[in-house]
Amino acid sequence: MRGSFQPDGALRARKSVGSAGGPYALIIAEVEKRYMAREYVENREGGYYVIGSRVSLESVICLFLEGASPETIVEEFPTLSLEQVYGAITFYLADRAKIDAYLTESERLWEKARKNQSPIPHPLRERLERARRELTSPT
Repeated sequence: MRGSFQPDGALRARKSVGSAGGPYALIIAEVEKRYMAREYVENREGGYYVIGSRVSLESVICLFLEGASPETIVEEFPTLSLEQVYGAITFYLADRAKIDAYLTESERLWEKARKNQSPIPHPLRERLERARRELTSPT
Protein backbone atom coordinates (compact mmCIF):
# COMPACT_ATOMS: atom_id res chain seq x y z
CA MET A 1 0.00 0.00 0.00
CA ARG A 2 1.28 3.45 -0.88
CA GLY A 3 0.22 6.57 0.94
CA SER A 4 0.88 10.23 1.47
CA PHE A 5 -0.06 12.80 4.06
CA GLN A 6 -2.34 15.59 2.88
CA PRO A 7 -2.38 19.21 4.08
CA ASP A 8 -5.36 18.39 6.32
CA GLY A 9 -3.26 15.74 8.08
CA ALA A 10 -5.22 12.81 6.66
CA LEU A 11 -3.43 9.85 5.16
CA ARG A 12 -4.55 9.08 1.61
CA ALA A 13 -3.50 5.58 0.57
CA ARG A 14 -3.86 3.49 -2.54
CA LYS A 15 -3.66 -0.26 -2.66
CA SER A 16 -3.35 -2.26 -5.86
CA VAL A 17 -5.59 -5.29 -5.88
CA GLY A 18 -5.42 -7.83 -8.71
CA SER A 19 -7.84 -10.58 -9.54
CA ALA A 20 -5.23 -13.12 -10.59
CA GLY A 21 -5.99 -16.46 -9.03
CA GLY A 22 -9.06 -15.17 -7.22
CA PRO A 23 -12.69 -15.61 -8.16
CA TYR A 24 -13.66 -11.98 -7.45
CA ALA A 25 -13.02 -8.52 -8.84
CA LEU A 26 -12.27 -6.03 -6.12
CA ILE A 27 -12.47 -2.31 -6.40
CA ILE A 28 -11.18 -0.33 -3.45
CA ALA A 29 -12.87 2.97 -2.70
CA GLU A 30 -12.07 5.50 0.00
CA VAL A 31 -15.10 6.07 2.20
CA GLU A 32 -14.66 8.50 5.10
CA LYS A 33 -10.90 7.80 5.22
CA ARG A 34 -11.53 4.03 5.22
CA TYR A 35 -11.28 1.63 2.33
CA MET A 36 -14.16 -0.51 1.22
CA ALA A 37 -13.85 -3.43 -1.20
CA ARG A 38 -16.66 -4.27 -3.60
CA GLU A 39 -16.95 -7.58 -5.40
CA TYR A 40 -18.62 -7.62 -8.81
CA VAL A 41 -17.89 -11.02 -10.37
CA GLU A 42 -18.00 -14.49 -8.90
CA ASN A 43 -17.11 -17.95 -10.15
CA ARG A 44 -20.21 -20.14 -9.94
CA GLU A 45 -20.00 -23.78 -10.99
CA GLY A 46 -17.05 -23.08 -13.29
CA GLY A 47 -18.57 -19.99 -14.91
CA TYR A 48 -18.19 -16.30 -14.17
CA TYR A 49 -21.29 -14.27 -13.27
CA VAL A 50 -22.06 -10.75 -12.12
CA ILE A 51 -22.73 -11.07 -8.39
CA GLY A 52 -26.40 -10.89 -7.48
CA SER A 53 -27.57 -11.69 -11.00
CA ARG A 54 -27.91 -14.48 -13.52
CA VAL A 55 -25.96 -12.47 -16.12
CA SER A 56 -22.76 -14.15 -17.20
CA LEU A 57 -19.49 -12.23 -17.44
CA GLU A 58 -19.30 -13.53 -21.01
CA SER A 59 -22.53 -11.72 -21.92
CA VAL A 60 -21.20 -8.40 -20.65
CA ILE A 61 -17.70 -8.78 -22.10
CA CYS A 62 -18.88 -9.87 -25.56
CA LEU A 63 -20.89 -6.65 -25.87
CA PHE A 64 -17.97 -4.63 -24.49
CA LEU A 65 -15.58 -6.18 -27.02
CA GLU A 66 -18.05 -5.38 -29.82
CA GLY A 67 -17.75 -1.71 -28.82
CA ALA A 68 -20.86 -1.31 -26.67
CA SER A 69 -20.62 1.33 -23.96
CA PRO A 70 -21.38 0.39 -20.34
CA GLU A 71 -24.62 2.40 -20.65
CA THR A 72 -25.66 0.33 -23.69
CA ILE A 73 -24.84 -2.88 -21.82
CA VAL A 74 -27.15 -1.76 -18.98
CA GLU A 75 -29.90 -1.22 -21.57
CA GLU A 76 -29.37 -4.81 -22.79
CA PHE A 77 -29.35 -6.17 -19.21
CA PRO A 78 -31.66 -3.91 -17.19
CA THR A 79 -31.23 -6.06 -14.07
CA LEU A 80 -27.63 -4.80 -13.86
CA SER A 81 -26.59 -1.43 -12.53
CA LEU A 82 -24.04 0.74 -14.27
CA GLU A 83 -21.72 0.09 -11.32
CA GLN A 84 -22.01 -3.68 -11.83
CA VAL A 85 -21.19 -3.36 -15.53
CA TYR A 86 -18.12 -1.23 -14.82
CA GLY A 87 -17.10 -3.75 -12.14
CA ALA A 88 -17.40 -6.64 -14.61
CA ILE A 89 -15.36 -4.76 -17.22
CA THR A 90 -12.72 -3.95 -14.59
CA PHE A 91 -12.56 -7.63 -13.62
CA TYR A 92 -11.99 -8.54 -17.27
CA LEU A 93 -9.34 -5.89 -17.87
CA ALA A 94 -7.47 -6.77 -14.66
CA ASP A 95 -6.81 -10.32 -15.87
CA ARG A 96 -7.50 -10.18 -19.59
CA ALA A 97 -5.35 -13.14 -20.66
CA LYS A 98 -7.04 -15.50 -18.19
CA ILE A 99 -10.57 -14.37 -19.09
CA ASP A 100 -9.82 -14.47 -22.83
CA ALA A 101 -8.68 -18.09 -22.39
CA TYR A 102 -11.90 -18.80 -20.47
CA LEU A 103 -13.99 -17.21 -23.25
CA THR A 104 -12.14 -19.21 -25.93
CA GLU A 105 -12.70 -22.47 -24.04
CA SER A 106 -16.36 -21.59 -23.49
CA GLU A 107 -16.84 -20.99 -27.23
CA ARG A 108 -15.10 -24.30 -28.02
CA LEU A 109 -17.47 -26.15 -25.66
CA TRP A 110 -20.53 -24.47 -27.25
CA GLU A 111 -19.35 -25.47 -30.73
CA LYS A 112 -18.81 -29.04 -29.58
CA ALA A 113 -22.31 -29.14 -28.05
CA ARG A 114 -23.84 -27.74 -31.27
CA LYS A 115 -22.09 -30.39 -33.37
CA ASN A 116 -23.24 -33.18 -31.04
CA GLN A 117 -26.82 -31.93 -30.96
CA SER A 118 -29.30 -34.26 -32.61
CA PRO A 119 -31.05 -32.77 -35.65
CA ILE A 120 -34.64 -31.58 -35.40
CA PRO A 121 -37.00 -34.30 -36.66
CA HIS A 122 -38.39 -33.55 -40.13
CA PRO A 123 -42.11 -33.28 -39.11
CA LEU A 124 -41.24 -30.83 -36.33
CA ARG A 125 -39.02 -28.79 -38.66
CA GLU A 126 -41.91 -28.53 -41.17
CA ARG A 127 -44.35 -27.37 -38.46
CA LEU A 128 -41.87 -24.75 -37.23
CA GLU A 129 -41.28 -23.46 -40.75
CA ARG A 130 -45.03 -23.28 -41.41
CA ALA A 131 -45.61 -21.37 -38.15
CA ARG A 132 -42.74 -18.98 -38.97
CA ARG A 133 -44.19 -18.28 -42.43
CA GLU A 134 -47.63 -17.65 -40.96
CA LEU A 135 -46.21 -15.21 -38.40
CA THR A 136 -44.15 -13.27 -40.93
CA SER A 137 -46.57 -13.24 -43.89
CA PRO A 138 -48.60 -10.07 -44.46
CA THR A 139 -52.31 -10.58 -43.80
